[in-house]
Amino acid sequence: MANVEFPWLGEPGAHDPRLVGGKSANLSLLAAEYRVPPGFCIPPSAFEAKERLGALVSEAYAKLADETGTGSGTTAIKDGQTIEVDGNAGEVRILA
Repeated sequence: MANVEFPWLGEPGAHDPRLVGGKSANLSLLAAEYRVPPGFCIPPSAFEAKERLGALVSEAYAKLADETGTGSGTTAIKDGQTIEVDGNAGEVRILA
């Protein structure tokens, strides 16, 4: 199975809307030039690693918490689908 990486806002890997969706890519471009709260993008390719997805998200969130010193505080999550499926744009799924 290929290595799955979550691009971080402000880094070139998060600027491509084909990889992370348009809203995430635009936010990443802003983060590269302006003060934007830190964050990461979950690319569609991550969903191919269904068995590991929860662990991958937990790892990225732990890195975010470590880098910001926020511990497990409040977090905003934005659905940035690259496509709309069955009219369910904006649908949220909870990964546990």
